[in-house]
Amino acid sequence: MLTGHQCVMLIIGGRFGYIARCEMNEVVDQFIEADYYIFVTPMWNFSVPSKMKDYIDNIAAAGKTFKYTEHGPVGLLQNKKMVHIQSSGGIYSQGHGLDSDFSNRYLHKG
Repeated sequence: MLTGHQCVMLIIGGRFGYIARCEMNEVVDQFIEADYYIFVTPMWNFSVPSKMKDYIDNIAAAGKTFKYTEHGPVGLLQNKKMVHIQSSGGIYSQGHGLDSDFSNRYLHKG
């Protein structure tokens, strides 16, 4: 374990997802304070589960995690590391499957 570092880990699997029940501002503040992020998700319908999309909707906070400029939105969180671990029922990291994997592109956009 890295001492002195903050981590946000979100594990979504099976029929149910787990997101700590806390106020939206607390979730955003926890995300901002983290040094790195670990997201563990299954691939559902070639994308991330709806619980992951819900989490992203919560942390996408104008003025906190991004800002609008005349050139479009700009992220405010710099020098952060993210790992996305994904399970799937096939090989989507190469060949024809690569074009079907929307979840990694969804999370790594930016």
